[in-house]
Amino acid sequence: MGGRGRGTDRSHGRQTAAIAALRETLRRAEATDTIALAVPARYRLGELLGGAAGDALTKAAGDELIAEGIRNPARWAAIFIPGRWSGAG
Repeated sequence: MGGRGRGTDRSHGRQTAAIAALRETLRRAEATDTIALAVPARYRLGELLGGAAGDALTKAAGDELIAEGIRNPARWAAIFIPGRWSGAG
């Protein structure tokens, strides 16, 4: 299960399913050292969770991408995990 298509769960308001899908995507990406997907998954998970914990997750993922030379972390995350993710609910 890759990250592609996971935006569907969030777009239709199935927040719990979207969170579970992102966590599974993240688990699999980390297990296989697929950093190109793991960092965007963390970024999107943070956006979806919101609040202080979500903001910290998004910021940490964004900082990691910036350190790798990515100028726009949100755009980078959208390449790998498209969809609307901000704002819990």
